[in-house]
Amino acid sequence: MFNDEFHFNIEVTQTTKSSADREYPAIVEHLEDSKTRTNKKCFCMYVSPETSIRMINEIKRFNSSHEDDLKILPLNFDNINLLLDKFTDNVVDAYPTNDFINIFYSRYLDFADDQRIKKILFEELFSSDEYLKKQIDDEETEKDLKTQELLINDLKSIEDSLRSLGIATGSDAIDNLIYFVFMKLFEEKREKDGNINRLTLDNFKEYKSFHGDNNKMIHELFKSIKNETISGGTDIFQEGDNFSDGFDDDFVIDTVIPIFEEYPNFIDTQIDILGAVYEVLAQRAEKDVKIGQFFTPENVVDFIVKLSDLSYQDKVLDPACGTGRFLVKSMEQMESKLKNSDVRNKDEIIAEFKSSQLYGSDIDNGISKIAKMNMWIHGDGKSNIYKHDGLTLEECDADLFNHGFDVVLTNPPLGNLNYIKNYDSDFINNNEVLPRVNETKKAYDAQKKRLDTHVEEKEEMLNELKILEENEIIKKIISSEDSDSSIKELKKSNEFKEYKKLKGKIKRKDKTIENNELKLNDIKAKMLSGNCEFKVKGTTMKGGALFLNSINNYLKSERIPTTRPEWRGGILISIVDEGILNTEDYSDVRKFMRKNFYIKAIISLSKDTFVPISNTATKTSILFLIKKQDIQAKQQEPIFYAYVDKVGLDTKGKTCENHFSDILEEYNEFKNDIFDSYEENRFNKNTFELKRGI
Repeated sequence: MFNDEFHFNIEVTQTTKSSADREYPAIVEHLEDSKTRTNKKCFCMYVSPETSIRMINEIKRFNSSHEDDLKILPLNFDNINLLLDKFTDNVVDAYPTNDFINIFYSRYLDFADDQRIKKILFEELFSSDEYLKKQIDDEETEKDLKTQELLINDLKSIEDSLRSLGIATGSDAIDNLIYFVFMKLFEEKREKDGNINRLTLDNFKEYKSFHGDNNKMIHELFKSIKNETISGGTDIFQEGDNFSDGFDDDFVIDTVIPIFEEYPNFIDTQIDILGAVYEVLAQRAEKDVKIGQFFTPENVVDFIVKLSDLSYQDKVLDPACGTGRFLVKSMEQMESKLKNSDVRNKDEIIAEFKSSQLYGSDIDNGISKIAKMNMWIHGDGKSNIYKHDGLTLEECDADLFNHGFDVVLTNPPLGNLNYIKNYDSDFINNNEVLPRVNETKKAYDAQKKRLDTHVEEKEEMLNELKILEENEIIKKIISSEDSDSSIKELKKSNEFKEYKKLKGKIKRKDKTIENNELKLNDIKAKMLSGNCEFKVKGTTMKGGALFLNSINNYLKSERIPTTRPEWRGGILISIVDEGILNTEDYSDVRKFMRKNFYIKAIISLSKDTFVPISNTATKTSILFLIKKQDIQAKQQEPIFYAYVDKVGLDTKGKTCENHFSDILEEYNEFKNDIFDSYEENRFNKNTFELKRGI
């Protein structure tokens, strides 16, 4: 295959796996031989049933060693058929040759596997084909999910091997695993920047030979990488972070690198290798959890970030960030918006928001370290991830976290958190979402009950007195003069003694009632003045509810001062357990939300949303709130409600319908109708209802 400028070798094999890999020397030899026979630029398309990761890595290394031509494009049967179908079904100039050649020149470092090569073909040649785009996205999602499951098992295998070497404590084994994974990602990133990946089998052996007979060069390589990140201004690692002494280079060559080389470059895929480490960490810690309780499915993350409609000027926080997926996706959206804008100095602005506008926290040291790595790999030069409780971030930097953020995107723990055991009295007393008993009202009710009891007792005494007064002896005494001698004798009777005693009790009861009425009036005055005393009750609360008070403090009251009144404040989009939205136990939490936020959307998720990655059915919703500037203001706009039945993956992890795009479109139409229903700064409900046909 050739024209006047380019010559193409087409190499085809029907063999697979290692048999196909053995074709590599012949392919290279044929290509170099072709170059000796022509002055044209020479390229090769290598076609096989399936391209192994080893073959792709060999091809990438070969391509990297040649600046001009002599480059190879691996294509499996599916991809070559895609090219042939497109080329034969269209006119000659529909797909210019230079666009195809550009894949060889500029995209060879992005070759990860056959699926990613298909995506490159789409991006460079067929980007207007929406059907093909959806097909590729579905295939990629399903493939990456399966790959991640295999990866988790392989990482467990590496950790088991570390334990067999005596690196048996949970924290040591996990730390070493985290370090290996970061080195893998670091070297991939380094390779994309045009440098040698030192963690492939051949390159690591060459690295060892260059540094002498030391059989622990993996330790030296890690120290070099660690120092490079430290000198770059990140705090991913501390000086004391090092590999355990229990393994050497033979272990890495025999066990670690062969496993890593079974996978494509993770940095080019949606595979979350750091998330896989997170899963191993959770299981090894013997927590009764699954990855879904930590992770938000990729489609849900993508939807929430799109729903937030981030600006590149926003400062974004996830106070329960896990591995930082909301932050990574936010970074991507902010960068995409900026690149599509007319703003100047884009590179400088991108570097600025990556280093100073994306923040997260996690209370677990290992997890926060993973999040820092994830952010660094995706271009955050500073990694603003705090190893801290996301409920008390003002302890880290009060100036930063007190009303400092435009947007909070998060998936707090879905289970119950103990706020009595884990937090001090200041946190408890200042947290408005905690359930409280009105001690003043409680005292009023108790005092009222006591007063009522005394009044009832007095009534009984008066009735008893009335009966006694019907006694003939008592009648005579009451109607006679005290000086009458017969009366004096009657007063010595038991009947009179009882009567006199009862009168005294009634008099004392009147005094008691008077005192209790004074106390009751004092409490009532305290209540009317709004000076009630409250006491926190209970011990636990669902994470999505408990985080609301802290997030309210983190958010700015004013994000966009010139927009519609209910859209000016900071944004919170959070996944919450639906019990927070519809059970009596959380009625006070809902009052807190209505008091402090405008409720913009409630999007109920299918109970199967988390099943593909956790095997656990959990009923959750996406809650979209905007902070009020004035807590006295009442919400005028309606709330957008939706239900997501299909989230892109079924319960078996297979791709299925994805309703998120439709719901996002419906939401945007709803929001536009709201904005168009304003007259100056006043929302007109009638106009909105006319627009919506209500």
